[in-house]
Amino acid sequence: MKQKDAKNIWSMIGLFMVVLVLSMPVYSASALAASVQITKNEGEAGIPQHIDAQGDVWTVEALITGAGTNNVSVKPEDVRIKIGDNRASFTSCSPSTLGVLCKYISPLTDGIQEGEYAFQVIYSFMNLALKLESASSGDVIKADGSAPQISFSPGKVSQGKDGKVKLDFTVNDKKTSVPSAGLKKIDIIDGDTGTTLQTIDLPTGKETFSYLNDAGYEGILQATLTGEGAKRLKIRAEDNLGHVSFSPSVSFFADFVKPVVGNELNFTKYGQFIGQFASSTDIQVDVVEKSVPTVTGYSQQADLDGDQAACEADADVDDLWHCAWKDVNVNPAGTITVLVKVTDEKGNTAEKSLSSSFVVDSSAPSIKFFGTIRQFEGKSYLKNGENKIILKVEDQGAGISKDGIRANLAGFGLSNLAEPTACEEKAGILECYWDVDEEINEGVLTFGLSRFKDNVGNEGLAPESEFVVDNTGPKVEEIEVFGVSEVGDKDYFQSNDKLKLVLRVSESSGLRVLVNVQDILLDAETKYPANEFIDEDGWVIFTDKDCTRAEGRWECELETDSIKSGPESGLEADFLIQDTAGNNAVSWPASENEPKNVKRFRSSDEGATITIDLLGLTTEENPDFWEVRKIVPVGGAGAFIDLDTTQLTYTRLPFKVFLNSDLSDVRALDIQLVNCAVPEADADEPAVSAPTISRAILYGGVSAVGDYAPTPNVIIEFEPFNGRELFQIGQKEETEFVKKEVEYVCTFKIFSQVGKNAVKAAEVQQATVLVPFAFSTLGAQDENLDFVIQEARDDINTAWDVISVLAEILKWLDYLAQIYNIIMKVVSLFEFVAKPTTDATKAAESVFVPAAGAAEAQRIASCFGYHGGTTSAKSGGEILDTILEVLTCRPQGKTNLGWYGQWQSFILEIYKLELAKAPGDHLGNNEAFLARDIRDNLFLSFAGLCIPGIIKNLDKFRQIKCRKIMCLENEVRSGLATVSMCEELEDLLVCKYVVGELWYILPFSQFWDQVIGGLSRALADPFAILHTVTVVTCGALCAAGTSTASGACTIANYVWDIFGTLESIVGFLTTVIEDFSNGGLNYCDAVGEDVI
Repeated sequence: MKQKDAKNIWSMIGLFMVVLVLSMPVYSASALAASVQITKNEGEAGIPQHIDAQGDVWTVEALITGAGTNNVSVKPEDVRIKIGDNRASFTSCSPSTLGVLCKYISPLTDGIQEGEYAFQVIYSFMNLALKLESASSGDVIKADGSAPQISFSPGKVSQGKDGKVKLDFTVNDKKTSVPSAGLKKIDIIDGDTGTTLQTIDLPTGKETFSYLNDAGYEGILQATLTGEGAKRLKIRAEDNLGHVSFSPSVSFFADFVKPVVGNELNFTKYGQFIGQFASSTDIQVDVVEKSVPTVTGYSQQADLDGDQAACEADADVDDLWHCAWKDVNVNPAGTITVLVKVTDEKGNTAEKSLSSSFVVDSSAPSIKFFGTIRQFEGKSYLKNGENKIILKVEDQGAGISKDGIRANLAGFGLSNLAEPTACEEKAGILECYWDVDEEINEGVLTFGLSRFKDNVGNEGLAPESEFVVDNTGPKVEEIEVFGVSEVGDKDYFQSNDKLKLVLRVSESSGLRVLVNVQDILLDAETKYPANEFIDEDGWVIFTDKDCTRAEGRWECELETDSIKSGPESGLEADFLIQDTAGNNAVSWPASENEPKNVKRFRSSDEGATITIDLLGLTTEENPDFWEVRKIVPVGGAGAFIDLDTTQLTYTRLPFKVFLNSDLSDVRALDIQLVNCAVPEADADEPAVSAPTISRAILYGGVSAVGDYAPTPNVIIEFEPFNGRELFQIGQKEETEFVKKEVEYVCTFKIFSQVGKNAVKAAEVQQATVLVPFAFSTLGAQDENLDFVIQEARDDINTAWDVISVLAEILKWLDYLAQIYNIIMKVVSLFEFVAKPTTDATKAAESVFVPAAGAAEAQRIASCFGYHGGTTSAKSGGEILDTILEVLTCRPQGKTNLGWYGQWQSFILEIYKLELAKAPGDHLGNNEAFLARDIRDNLFLSFAGLCIPGIIKNLDKFRQIKCRKIMCLENEVRSGLATVSMCEELEDLLVCKYVVGELWYILPFSQFWDQVIGGLSRALADPFAILHTVTVVTCGALCAAGTSTASGACTIANYVWDIFGTLESIVGFLTTVIEDFSNGGLNYCDAVGEDVI
């Protein structure tokens, strides 16, 4: 057994030796092999495995150990670095205690792309068997070229009420898919001074940082700040490779300063005064503080015990606060003290004790003005709608404020304690106003103040005032618009003219004219800013002070400033014409009275607008565009001035002037007549005898827009003169006067437009006017007046003398006939009274109610009281009646003259038939309307063979002829009339007293004479009115067929017959007296017996 075990042991030993022999080559190879170890891989910053991608020096060190490594066996070229497909030899190799140390240094001046790069260090060598072998080792290099990212924005830093600054920011150096070298340190910097307030060093490998969460200070800045106002902080972050980044500066408000309390208290209502009794006022103190302060007050004299004031920032001064306690009750005292405590938003606190001294005020306020701005004759005016009531008050003591003023506006339907809309103090006067927009009726409204106290409680007197309410606007009756330059008013508008308004307005109160000149004046908005009458810039305002008043109307001539330069079309100007109360005009001129020289005129209840074309202006000094083509009298070539009239009155003759221009774009804008005068004679020529011109007038010819071929009219008027003397008519027998033409020269100024420009200078044109003087066809007879007189006398031959004698005889016979007729009328009146009443009634009925079958026209004529008289007094005196019938041509009833009387009666009946012809009428049955005296009508006298009537009417014709001779001998010779006037007088008299008698032969002419005469007499005297009423009333009753009132009418007509008889007596006596005292109206006697 032991032998077996020994054998096994030796077997095991043998086996071990075999294995040892077999493994010795492998071991020896391994024991003799080389190795590579990378000992350094970094950039200049010395951060393992990291270099700066923006530029760095990369250093790699490798320790080579193993077989064949001695001081001389390893060379730099045997050691290479491999990055991808790129290889490079090491820079140097040197022996070290552990082996051979080789270095690779690569300057990366231009930098490389950020990222991780894997590389190998390879050592190549010959082994003992002289075979080429190699050893290698691998690593990575990380290229980081980015600075850390900082997140720090507004709102991330603030100061708390404890005064500490709290902030929050984050820094991140970790980047997606890009290597990070890690954060090194973070600095918090004062953005205003650049001073580092706090530095935070970070451990290696820290890639992200939050100040609030990682710093350990709970976000509180570990630094002390001073002052107040805006502060700025910024963050600086640096990574391990030296990359640095800065955040933007972030501002925040910091306050480490106490508020400043002002040195004065302001008792707003008191000033330097205080009342005799406790009163309320605002107390104000100023505080200087950037934040909103909290102000409290304490006082023993005022009702303040920790009360907080309301603070408002000053509108102009920064950090200044006006803090006030409202309506504080203050006891009267000479000195009032208040302890003021102020705390700002950051907890800074200040306090100060302030005192104010006062003087006791016992004076009351006074009213300086209470009314409206709309004043006329010392009265304030109101209207429907918007009104502003103004109050101006003064107080010599503590003053007065809005709180002490209230108005009683119950008359407007408002409060009787109406607070002013606003108040403002100006130069010691408090001005308040109330805006009232209510409907009120026309009339007088009386109201005043319901509260009027100064700031310390003194009450002032506040009497009521009267206000005139006017709701009716003015009426514009006339409006004209002109352009005004140095030459005066023009119908057109050119550069730099003034705009002139001529107005006539009917208005009982004052007047205000507003003109919107924004479109026509430069800088109008600046020159004419908005005011209390118009809320828009650019309106010029005229008042009634710029006008005159006549017969209840305002007449205004208003001029604006110079308008702008042209040319420009379609410029507009708006007009508002208002009365004192502010009512706009209710009516404007009718279209025919609107301005014609503007492009357009529009009017409405809101106002009016004119549109004008503004012409440019040329400065040509001597324009010459026009020529006078011809001048002709308006009445034609045959027109002249009648020398018969020149001594009696101012005579005139109109001429039409035709102007023409060769240029197509030239038009006349205005033509002015300078004068018309006799041209100056040459030195070697005698002076011309010419009538003196009284005046020369130009009218028409140029429209409002100008004319290309104007035709103005010129009227030349002469002073009265003796044409015969001036022109020596009749003094030279050898010369027969026909006509005298006198030459005058009229000078015109013509203002022209060329294209769109007006010519500033006027063109002067002279035109020669020949004025003809002559006698008319009839007036020429004045030059042979003696012949004309003789010819007129020849018309009155000796036959007319016989007519004169016969007419005189017949006149006396007519006197006798009138006396006889008066006697017969008186007898008739007595006979009427003597008749019984029944007979009178029948007589009345026979007069007022015609027989059956009588013509309606006859009945109507009798109804109006016209009848031929009674026949009751015709008996007796038949012989005398027969003689009178022959001499007067007045047949009575059954005439005694035979056929002669019957013929005259027939003529009268025919006349009556023509006057009142009706169906069923029979000749001789109509006594309702008898003819007048047949002798008064020449034509009836001839028809009736009435010799006295013919003689009487021929004598009238003779007197007319003698009146003509008197006119020729007296009026013409004295220059009071002309031959033609005398002949016209003759024609007039013949028409009236001879030919005109035909009127009375026409049917119903006498009827209408009765009607018209009755109306005339009714208007002349009261008796005529009564007579007319009687005739019309009785006529109406008769025309209606009523007989019940016939008796009364008969009596009434009888009474009027009495008056008529008396009138006949008076008329007869008057005629006789005048004939004997004056000789009658006998023109033939006046011109002398040589008439015949």
